[in-house]
Amino acid sequence: MTGQKIFNIDPSWIGGTELMALSMEKKILPLAPNLAEWNWILAPGKINLREDGKNIVWVHLGEFEGDLSWLQSPLVAHIIFVSYYQYQRFTEVYPGIDHSKCHVIKNAIDPIPFSSPPKDKIKLVFHSEPYRGLEVLLDALRLIDDTDVELHVLGDLDTKTIDWKIEIQDRIKESILLDSRVICHGRVSNDQVREHLENSHIFAYPSTWRETSCIALIEALAAGLYCITNSFTVLPETGIGLTKIYPFNQDLGKQAITLSNEIIKAIDAIRNDKFYSFGQVQTVNNHYSWRVISKEWLDFAKEIGV
Repeated sequence: MTGQKIFNIDPSWIGGTELMALSMEKKILPLAPNLAEWNWILAPGKINLREDGKNIVWVHLGEFEGDLSWLQSPLVAHIIFVSYYQYQRFTEVYPGIDHSKCHVIKNAIDPIPFSSPPKDKIKLVFHSEPYRGLEVLLDALRLIDDTDVELHVLGDLDTKTIDWKIEIQDRIKESILLDSRVICHGRVSNDQVREHLENSHIFAYPSTWRETSCIALIEALAAGLYCITNSFTVLPETGIGLTKIYPFNQDLGKQAITLSNEIIKAIDAIRNDKFYSFGQVQTVNNHYSWRVISKEWLDFAKEIGV
């Protein structure tokens, strides 16, 4: 059964959703071949409900991203959500969803080798989509008077999305040009992201996007980074008590001030050996690794049979 496919993934674009789908096919399907007997719908993606009702929907988007009322269809047999926050929001917006059809199986990653990078330069990393809060992080960095701090940005600054206005893109690019501490690497593969994380110290994520799960945060925690996020949407759930969380503020200027203060505290803790991440790494691997999450997938496969 190895090599079987249940998703139609475009290899030219591998984001978080596609990465999860490919990993599931590789790691879970050979152990639970009965899953291939079902019609799988990856949302976002093409909606092709099979008339016999053997349909499983794996939801990787938010309840606000288009008309998803079809999830209430009796043809949908099972719905898999990636967080309890997402599950709650969908069932609030679409009350016709049958709760007995719902399952929560969280996203998973492979462990990232833990390392202690040198502290001559404190490296921050931003490896989410730039339109999800990079402008706030750049504003926060501008408030930090420290020449031995770098920000490494992994992502396409020219991404086209209705959620990212051109004027914000232009302002981000201007901010980057004015600060030599910011290094842009463009869009890179997930393997390259993991390499960067091994050599970074801080993941600061002032999310402005309504996340349903945050693989970037999971990866940063697994790599042993000092992680700072706001309290927006699913981030407290994803962070499982391991992140420094500050209150979300719709005034992004005020949020940048709060974030800058948290980053300064993080820098001080790292430079003075007050931050110990070994226990964090163990906890994350015991919560989000494929070794652990695979058991949930196999339980699901056993539950649904064929």
